[in-house]
Amino acid sequence: MKKIIALFTLSFVVSSSLSAGMIAVPVKQTVPSQQVKTISSLYQQVDAAGFLTLTPKKIQELTGKKLSFAQKISLKILQKQVKHQLRKGKTVDMNLIAKKADWRDNFHLGAYLLGLFLGPIGVLIVYLVQYEDPQVARKSAWRGLLSWLLIGLLVVRLIVGA
Repeated sequence: MKKIIALFTLSFVVSSSLSAGMIAVPVKQTVPSQQVKTISSLYQQVDAAGFLTLTPKKIQELTGKKLSFAQKISLKILQKQVKHQLRKGKTVDMNLIAKKADWRDNFHLGAYLLGLFLGPIGVLIVYLVQYEDPQVARKSAWRGLLSWLLIGLLVVRLIVGA
């Protein structure tokens, strides 16, 4: 009986000392793969340090979508901007980074077409009409006006040059 009690005590001491030596380190998963649907939502969910470690392959694993060539270049440019902001000690707004990443959020087709077809009048209309994101609409209208001017200059050049 004394041997059984001694064996039981020894096994208890050994098992408690083994578990005391182990440290459980929780693994922080920055983005659960079930919740990520778009690349811009992925950028919103990670912090700046996590964003700098993203690669096109990791993004494909998390979103299930392969990045296009333009998106890969955009990722590298944005990572360089974030790294530059962090080195200067500035705070990084990941919502703004996500907005820059998605080109569809930085372009308004209707405003662009108004600027393209109506020129300065189209830009004026864009300034007077209420848009969901007026800054993006105004920028698109100015791009349309710039296209309108370039097309006009080409037409004048062709007429004068002929």
